[in-house]
Amino acid sequence: MGQGKAKINIDGEEMEVDFETLDKETAEKLGINIHEEIKEEVKSHIGFRKLKHKIMGITPFVVLIAFFMTGYFLEDAWNWNWTFFLLIPFISTLLNIKQIKFKKSLSSALCFLVIITYILTGILLKWWNWNWVMFFLLPIIWILCGD
Repeated sequence: MGQGKAKINIDGEEMEVDFETLDKETAEKLGINIHEEIKEEVKSHIGFRKLKHKIMGITPFVVLIAFFMTGYFLEDAWNWNWTFFLLIPFISTLLNIKQIKFKKSLSSALCFLVIITYILTGILLKWWNWNWVMFFLLPIIWILCGD
């Protein structure tokens, strides 16, 4: 089923309705009572979903470009610029934050806090050789914030 489409049951028959192109007359013929403001809300939600998918599709490429550009043009950037790849799940979480339940949002925020702490202590204090142990906090966070 495509975006903006829904399967509905009308008189025992299942039909697929495209909310992007559904007009008032067609809706009345099908026996669907849809208010214009609800239709506009559905359309805006569909538009946001499409934009979200585009952003998520382009994010790995932007991160890859940033990785290589900093690596070639900044001194000693190869030591830390791999952390740009952590932006991919971070951006995904930000874009889906409305759909995520509170516990999952909390665990995501705490995990990103651990990752940011790891990155900052590595870059600023050069603790790369031992601060990886803080990643053991991630399963603890997931267990505590799990269902």
